[in-house]
Amino acid sequence: MEFEELCFIIGHEFGHAFFEHHHLPAYGITQGLRGLQPSKLLRLMSWSRQSEISADRAGMLCANTLEDSIHALMKLSTGGLGEPVISFDVNEFQNQVADIDDFIDQNYALMHTTHPLNPFRVRAIIEFSKLTDFKQTKAGLKIDEVNLNIDKIIKRMNPSELNADQTQDSSITTKERQIKVFMVFAGYWVLSADGSAGSKDELLSLEDICGKELVDSIKPMGGLSMDRNSAHKDMVQALDELLPELTKPEKSNILESLVTIARADGEVSEPERNCLDEIAKLLGFERTFIDGILKFLE
Repeated sequence: MEFEELCFIIGHEFGHAFFEHHHLPAYGITQGLRGLQPSKLLRLMSWSRQSEISADRAGMLCANTLEDSIHALMKLSTGGLGEPVISFDVNEFQNQVADIDDFIDQNYALMHTTHPLNPFRVRAIIEFSKLTDFKQTKAGLKIDEVNLNIDKIIKRMNPSELNADQTQDSSITTKERQIKVFMVFAGYWVLSADGSAGSKDELLSLEDICGKELVDSIKPMGGLSMDRNSAHKDMVQALDELLPELTKPEKSNILESLVTIARADGEVSEPERNCLDEIAKLLGFERTFIDGILKFLE
């Protein structure tokens, strides 16, 4: 790498230290707190990806140019390949990722990782470079404007999480409720796969993600004895009605949530994993998507 590119990389790591990201070590927390609520775990994984965006800002300040920062990210993704093997045009890149929704649809299976995908990181530092202070672009934006633009990118990078609070919110949409109903049946079907109604932590995790009120309206967690065959039938029926309306990011978020629910007791048993694989297939995912989530969690 060129000197300025190394400055970006080293600056990025110093950025983690400067922002004190080590006080919230996502991977270490997932290992040490086996009973961490799934909703908090999902937010932690999202925060982990967002912290990389913050560190990239520090890296760009050290590299001092947008081009060197982007080249460093590209080389990190290609094992060090740069010009003339790999060239990069900022304007052309912006044209290619102008439609973030289309990009997400094509790469949804790669969204749930500890680090955001490089196109998001590059797009974020391009927006950051539009600050008036840099004088490298004609945009001349204020920091609040830059942050707003990057917030929109981050929102697309992290599909909206299923928060339990929404269940009691009168503003919850019909689609959001349908998703939660499907997840109640799917969650119970997964948790009871190993011959029990699920551990206390797992059942609480289902309430945490879907909302206690909704779960109780279907089947009180205090005495779950729902027949597995009935749960599977209801799960498939709920999905049949919902599937045509689901976006790929919503599907990936549902599956990530179900994995964290199953893992609430510290492990995903083989029967639970088999159920998750079947749900993944129903949603149009390969089992490798679940592998990616578990790799981060385990």
